[in-house]
Amino acid sequence: MMEGLRRAELLAANLGRQFLRVILTSQTERLTGLNRWLQWGWMLALYVIGMLVWGFFLGWGEIPFEAHDWNQEWGFYTILQEAIRSGRLPLHTSPAAYATRRFLAIPQTSLSPQILLLSFMGIGRFILVNTWLHFTLGFVGCLLLGRSYRLSPLVFGFTVMLFSLNGHITAQIAVGHSMCGSAITSSPSSFCSC
Repeated sequence: MMEGLRRAELLAANLGRQFLRVILTSQTERLTGLNRWLQWGWMLALYVIGMLVWGFFLGWGEIPFEAHDWNQEWGFYTILQEAIRSGRLPLHTSPAAYATRRFLAIPQTSLSPQILLLSFMGIGRFILVNTWLHFTLGFVGCLLLGRSYRLSPLVFGFTVMLFSLNGHITAQIAVGHSMCGSAITSSPSSFCSC
């Protein structure tokens, strides 16, 4: 019994050392076998953790639209949702709610293709899915950045946190500026020279 426990302890210690070696190794060294699996496992874990963080941060789509600027976001997305469901462009809106009557002239309005998801999705859930989409694209940008500069997996992890979970972006989204989620996507790709 004690010998089996000792073997398990040695195996765990060996696997831990190997994992640390993989995490700290630059991408200039070609990894094979178990080391390659550990590296991909690390990157997958970073991606899943990032998705969970944004999910928890946005309350899994249960957003308090009465707080901060979320009520303005609610208005933007409600108009877009009605326009998509009715099949008409939202050209004009009430000037009392916004500084202009021309809805498409409001710079905070998201007009990217994923707004079509509003036709069958609630606004809170759409904001969550849209943020996840931006995080995913930003993560791919970080992968390209890591490959381009041959970053070690540990440095890659810090890069993902720096670009997609930094204080500026999270503070903007926290107060209802969900359009700032696109910064998650654009930041890593602007540094990539691939």
